[in-house]
Amino acid sequence: MSPQLPQHTRTALMVFSLSARQEAIRKRVFGVEQGNNNSRLFAQLIRHTETVAKDSGIDLVWIDESKQQGQSFGERYANAFQGLFEQGYDRVISIGSDCPDLSVGILKQALNSLADNQLVLGPVLDGGVYLIGIGKAAFSYDRFRALPWNSSQLLGGLRHYAGQRLQVICLKTLADIDDYQSVLTYLNSFPGTFFSRLLICLLLPDVGYQPEAHLVMATDAIAADHRLRAPPCRYIQ
Repeated sequence: MSPQLPQHTRTALMVFSLSARQEAIRKRVFGVEQGNNNSRLFAQLIRHTETVAKDSGIDLVWIDESKQQGQSFGERYANAFQGLFEQGYDRVISIGSDCPDLSVGILKQALNSLADNQLVLGPVLDGGVYLIGIGKAAFSYDRFRALPWNSSQLLGGLRHYAGQRLQVICLKTLADIDDYQSVLTYLNSFPGTFFSRLLICLLLPDVGYQPEAHLVMATDAIAADHRLRAPPCRYIQ
C-alpha cells in the first residue's frame, strides 16, 4: 500500500518548460524549414500537459523561460526547486511538457508514492526522465544542479544521487519528444495513439502532402476510432 501523506504536507506540481514558440525554435523536431509544424507539435504537447496537470488536483506551478533563473539548465532547474521549497512546499513533483502519454493516473501515483526518504522517477526510453518527485529534506542544491541534465546518463545520475540514503521509486517508462529520432522511437513504441497520428500527419509534407488537409482528416479519424487509449485532445487550428 502506498504511504499516505500527512494532511499538513504541501506538494507542488511544477511544470518546468519553455513556451511552445521557444521549444519549436530550440528543438526543431521536423527541421528548420518546418517551423509551423514544430510549433503545432509543441503547442499540442503543452495543451496536453496543462490539461493533465490541472486534472490531477495537485497545486500547479508553471515555470517557463520568463520565470527561470540561472545560466545552465541545471542551475535554472535547481533554482526552481529551491524556490518552491522556500515558498513552503514540502515536496515537489516536476514534469516537462514533452511527454505525450503523461496521465493523471501517473501524477497521482507519483503523489501517493512520494515520502521524505524517497525519490520518485518517471523514466523515458532515451535514458532521461519525464518526472522527478523529491522532498525538501532529500534535496541538495549543489548535487542536484550538477547532475548530467539533458543526457542519456540522467537516470543513472539520479540513482547515484539517491545513493543509500533515498529509496528510488520508478514509475511507468514513457517516451518524450525532443528530436527527430525521438519521433521515430515514439511511432515505433506507441502506435495507434493520438500523438502517433499527429506525428504522422506532421511528417506527411516530407513526401508531398499538404499538412492542413491531412490534419483535418486525422482529427475526424481519431474522433471516430474507439480503439484509442484516451479521448482526442483539442486540436490546433
